[in-house]
Amino acid sequence: MYNIVKRVISNYKEQGKKTFNIRAAEEKVIKYTGGYTNYHNKGGYNKFYNDINKLKKEGFIDDMKTVGFNNINPPLKLRWNIIHDETVGRWSNKDILRLSDILDMSRYIKDSKLQTEKELKYIKIIYNFIKQKESREWATLEERSLELFNNEKYLKPGNKGNNYDIDKGILKRLNLSLEDLKIKRYGEMFVYWNRGVKEVKNVAIVENYSTFYSYKRTVEESRRVFGFLPDIIIFGSGKKIIKSLSFIQEIASADKVRIRYFGDIDPEGLMIYNSIKKKYIDLDISLHIDSYKELVNFYKYKQTFDNQRKNKEVLKAVLDEIVNAGEDKVADIILELWKGSFRLPQEHVTYEYIKKHTGDVNG
Repeated sequence: MYNIVKRVISNYKEQGKKTFNIRAAEEKVIKYTGGYTNYHNKGGYNKFYNDINKLKKEGFIDDMKTVGFNNINPPLKLRWNIIHDETVGRWSNKDILRLSDILDMSRYIKDSKLQTEKELKYIKIIYNFIKQKESREWATLEERSLELFNNEKYLKPGNKGNNYDIDKGILKRLNLSLEDLKIKRYGEMFVYWNRGVKEVKNVAIVENYSTFYSYKRTVEESRRVFGFLPDIIIFGSGKKIIKSLSFIQEIASADKVRIRYFGDIDPEGLMIYNSIKKKYIDLDISLHIDSYKELVNFYKYKQTFDNQRKNKEVLKAVLDEIVNAGEDKVADIILELWKGSFRLPQEHVTYEYIKKHTGDVNG
């Protein structure tokens, strides 16, 4: 059972973990031995106890002195340190010089503690990829991570146990970006509905799902939504649209479409619109002001909002656009809501409301 125990600890080590819980480790050992019966037949807890202490004597792990025990006799400490016995300072000048013709090795020259066998192995993999990257296609972060490091999450930010992080990691140490490994960060494709048009010209983006279905149902009946007949209706899913709008080129000629946005009247809704307006400067994007004209009719049903950051620049940009369209009254109401920390969700504009206030039937 010693090999199974060592394998469990080795898995922790490979994940970059520095400590482990003895109870969790025993559970994994039980699982790998095939269950409690097999575990008992292989010596059970007493064998597990001896194997843990053997790994301690071998310098593989060490118990944490400041924690309690697992309440089993003979007792084991609840948490253990994993000894990362990495050989340092072994890189030859020849290796460093060869890699330096493409990579910035200065960090490793300054800090010999980073000169581990595992790090050198991965640096060589990165080096070989960059040498022939011109002939390679762009890939997602997960695809490239799996290809280079046999771990699809290795380069993903914010995942404990992975090497890459925003402020540290192998790419940071080499002064490389994801683009250097021909990695593209793709957003999640938005949900959309097409009314059956091949050449898309008009696109409506709505912030929330209910409004998406209200728009869709209206257009399915060959009705315009307050004067606008969208060929495609996109469910923005809140802030997700800021990234996912890049997929517009997958369903339309981006330089030929007219995009009209309708969201909640609150700081976040206005921020979402302002963000896509600034990010996608090559697209014809503007507010669907006629929908906002209807939404402000529900002023008496205004709600207070919490935890939304007000950005005065966003507010100014939105109000300027509305005023320039000649809708000063709408701008005044939005400003009043903003000052009072009130909001109007777009769900007030229901299918029933649209139907009642839209007499325009498309022939």
